[in-house]
Amino acid sequence: MKQLVKDRPVIIIILIVSLLNLTSSYGKEIPTAPQMSKNLPTSFEKWQRSKRVKQRVVKGRNYSHSKVESIDKRQSLDFEVTGLHPKGCRTALRKLSQYESFSQYISFVTVSRYNPVTKQVYFLLEAAILPIKMGLSLKLPRITQVGRYPYIFDRGFLKGLTGNIDVSEHRRRCFFHVTAKWEGPHSGFPNIVFELFSTTLADIGMSKLFRISSH
Repeated sequence: MKQLVKDRPVIIIILIVSLLNLTSSYGKEIPTAPQMSKNLPTSFEKWQRSKRVKQRVVKGRNYSHSKVESIDKRQSLDFEVTGLHPKGCRTALRKLSQYESFSQYISFVTVSRYNPVTKQVYFLLEAAILPIKMGLSLKLPRITQVGRYPYIFDRGFLKGLTGNIDVSEHRRRCFFHVTAKWEGPHSGFPNIVFELFSTTLADIGMSKLFRISSH
């Protein structure tokens, strides 16, 4: 139980992502994920933010920003979370790319699989604080090196959301720049709640993953 309490921020994040991606049948095959893009990733030097924001990131504080707008019965999201890993990309990606090993890192992930053909990541979540066993499927290529990695949510709450995970080196530290854009039927959440919700969870999630992969 102490371990579950310790992992509570990650539990919240995975529960939310699960709501966005759950399918009616667990383990169902989904289309092949996008491949690593040939476009160069956004580097720390080309990241267009103020000097003050960049200095905070260099000191180890993640930057997250979310803009949500509503028109009639539709809503849009423009999102970003960015951070500098304490280590270089070789060390950082050693664990972050091994999706199938996540069950060894996090107590409530009881099954973790990766299909190299379809680029499908599958997690089975099970813990005393969860009401049911929960399956989670993501379309994401394995992130093993510096580059731009597109991802997509093709079903669920934010169907049609697309984005990129940019990974690059900056002074022997790994720079992660994650963006997402979405437009669709109104989510039911007020804009300000949606913004605070997404930025807070993204910051907690990135911090947790950085700690896990720093050794």
